[in-house]
Amino acid sequence: AKSSIRRKIISVVSLLIIAIMMIVGYIINFMVRAQLEKEIKAKGEALARNIAANSAEALLTKDELMLGVYLDKLQEDSSVIYGMILDAEGKTISHTDLTIPKGVFYDDLVSLRAVHSDVPIIQTDKSEKYGRLIDISVPVVSGRAKIGIVRLGFSAAEIFKTTRDLTLYITGIAALGVLLGITVVNLLVSKITRPIKTLTKGAEIIGSGKLDFTIKSESSDEIGQLADTFNEMTSKLKVAQRNLIEQEKMKQELKIARDIQQSLLPEGSPIIEGFEVESFYKSAKEIGGDYYDFLVMPGNKLGVVIADVSGKGVPGSLGMAVTRSIFRTQVQNGG
Repeated sequence: AKSSIRRKIISVVSLLIIAIMMIVGYIINFMVRAQLEKEIKAKGEALARNIAANSAEALLTKDELMLGVYLDKLQEDSSVIYGMILDAEGKTISHTDLTIPKGVFYDDLVSLRAVHSDVPIIQTDKSEKYGRLIDISVPVVSGRAKIGIVRLGFSAAEIFKTTRDLTLYITGIAALGVLLGITVVNLLVSKITRPIKTLTKGAEIIGSGKLDFTIKSESSDEIGQLADTFNEMTSKLKVAQRNLIEQEKMKQELKIARDIQQSLLPEGSPIIEGFEVESFYKSAKEIGGDYYDFLVMPGNKLGVVIADVSGKGVPGSLGMAVTRSIFRTQVQNGG
């Protein structure tokens, strides 16, 4: 099946809209995710620093009850999935998960680095228990000594839920954009292709031989100019066709004239004892004015006429015919 201009343009526009929406959606998604992650990290760092500052004295006095109170307050924030306070060796002193006993050793690199770090350690991680999370570790400082670690975990599920919802929202907008684009393009293409269809139909009519047909175009753009060119071409074809007919007619008339001219020349050569007489004639054009003739004169004499009549074509041929008549008349009158 032939692919129409309408289908091609609609396909290209649809793909273009989808591509643009995908690119824009990816950029927006990336920016929103980065912003949400930044906000969670900022909130988590502030919360961890606050707990670290408040729990320094309790950590020195090993007041586990007070440390537990600080961690219990974390349950008010649904985004916090765990919180723990470790000593300087990375052993658990207090944990929001009561199933984790005191003294559990967290020997992962984050805890070990946090003890010796002057700045919070923040990382994005994934675990089987908590899924995607943001882990924030802040050292607990007393004077210049680092006496422990406050480590909080924040769920990243909200980030991915927000970005997933945003993706669905952008997909819906893209679908509406494609439908709207197809509708608008369909209207525009119809307006564009209408004069093209008129032009195509007119070209078919002209191609069938109806050179009197004129293509009408209301537009003044390239399509209208093309229609004017077709009409001008048709007009020239009519003139060329008329000229061709005239040429064919003239060729036919010239052929008749040439046949008459050939009939005016001698059909053969005279027979004279002791002589051989031959003749050859070829005109430079369809009809020439060259003339030759053999005339039997009184006293059994042979007259030979060779003439070059001025002019070519039909005028020369007429001159030849007149010359032939004059000579033959003269011979008959004894001249």
